[in-house]
Amino acid sequence: MARKNFVASAIWLLLFVIFYIMSDTMLKEQIQFYPKLICIFGAALSIILALQTHFKRAKSEDSSPIWEYDNSQTKKLALTILLISIYVFLIIKIGFLITSIVFMFALIHLMGSEGNIKVELAVSVLFPSVIYFVFVYLFKFSLPTGFLI
Repeated sequence: MARKNFVASAIWLLLFVIFYIMSDTMLKEQIQFYPKLICIFGAALSIILALQTHFKRAKSEDSSPIWEYDNSQTKKLALTILLISIYVFLIIKIGFLITSIVFMFALIHLMGSEGNIKVELAVSVLFPSVIYFVFVYLFKFSLPTGFLI
């Protein structure tokens, strides 16, 4: 468990540093504050997790493998990367709402949700719809629109 926490904290720290740099170069100066604040907060939490893991690991040495996986997880990873690639391509052509609904349903189903298909469909429709309406109508922020919503 200690190795998993240490690797996870290192990955999260790297992602927060990358996002911080990206927000510095890609965003206008007026809207950089909150993304940078989130990145700093996330990086601090990642460092805290790494330090906690280091000190706990010093007390008890853990020799378990970092991740145990089989071929089905490798297939799921490859399909997830493929789904994300298709999603990024189609979001501009079709639009945010429809593409996000289909993407979420496919991803939930791919991950092997043991739940009811009606629940999967409801989550896939409600979550992107709420995000869409919050950003478009409350924040007045335009999301990608294609020939569909």
